[in-house]
Amino acid sequence: MVLRVTMKILKFFVIISFSLSFSWNGHANSVLKETKNYSSDHVFTLLLNISEQPNFKERGILKAEYREFVEELKDKKAKWNDDHRLLEHLFYKVHRKYLKRYVPYKSFQDLFESGTYGCLTGTALYAFLLEELGFEYEIIETNYHMFLLVNSNGRKYLLESTDSFEGFEYAPDRIEARIADAYKKNKIGGEHHTFSYDIYRSISYTELIGLQYYNTAINAFNEGNLKMTLYCLNEASKFNKSERIQEFLELMLDSVDNASRLEKVILNFDELSTLIAVN
Repeated sequence: MVLRVTMKILKFFVIISFSLSFSWNGHANSVLKETKNYSSDHVFTLLLNISEQPNFKERGILKAEYREFVEELKDKKAKWNDDHRLLEHLFYKVHRKYLKRYVPYKSFQDLFESGTYGCLTGTALYAFLLEELGFEYEIIETNYHMFLLVNSNGRKYLLESTDSFEGFEYAPDRIEARIADAYKKNKIGGEHHTFSYDIYRSISYTELIGLQYYNTAINAFNEGNLKMTLYCLNEASKFNKSERIQEFLELMLDSVDNASRLEKVILNFDELSTLIAVN
C-alpha cells in the first residue's frame, strides 16, 4: 500500500528561504555518525554532491577555480594586513563573482555554475572562505534565516549573504538591530508554517549539510514524494538533530490517511526512529 499524503497543509509549510534540490544519483550518503572532525574541504564536497543534476564531470574544474579564488584572498590578506579591509573586500567580491541572483531551492553546485543561490548556499560559501582565511566566525541559524558573525581584533562583523548592498555590517548598534530583527521574525509565521520552536543558535559548517537535507525533505514532501522525504530527513538527522525534524515528522503524521502505517515506516530508519515517540 502506498501512503497518500494529504496536501492541504503543505502550502503553509514552506521552509526558510535557503532550500535546494536533491538528486538520488548524487548525494552525500557517505555519512559517519561522528561528523565533528569533518574538514571544511570534505563538507564542501558533500554539499556539491547534493544537487538535482550533479555535474561530476566538471567538478575538478569548479573546485580548481574556487581554490584559485581562495589563494587570491590569501595573498591579499598577507599583503594588506588589515582584517577590516579584507572582510569588506571578501563580502562584495563574493557577490560580484559568485552570488549573482537569489533563487530559493538552488543547490551549492548552482551557485558556482549559474550564480543562483539561496541563504544557505551563500552562507556556506562565506563560511568556507572565512575558514580558509583563518577568521573566528559563527554561523547563526534562526527559524527563517541565517547569517554569519565574525570576530576580528575585538571587533564584530555581520555578513548576510542575501543582502548584497548592506549585508556587510560592522557598526555595533546596527549589528544588534539586525540580530534583534532576525530573532523577532521567529515569532512571525506569516504565510509560512509557524514553528513551535524558537531557534537562535550557532552551528558548525558540518550542520549545514543536515539543513540542506532537511530543506530537500520539505520540497520532496510538497511534491508528494514521501519516500524521498523520509530518506532526506534521515540523512539530515545524521548531521543535525534539530527540533525541526521532529516537528515535521509530527506534521507528516497529522497529514496522512494512515498515520500508524507511517509510524511503522519511520521505525525502519535508523535516525528517525529515535526522534519520534511511536504510539
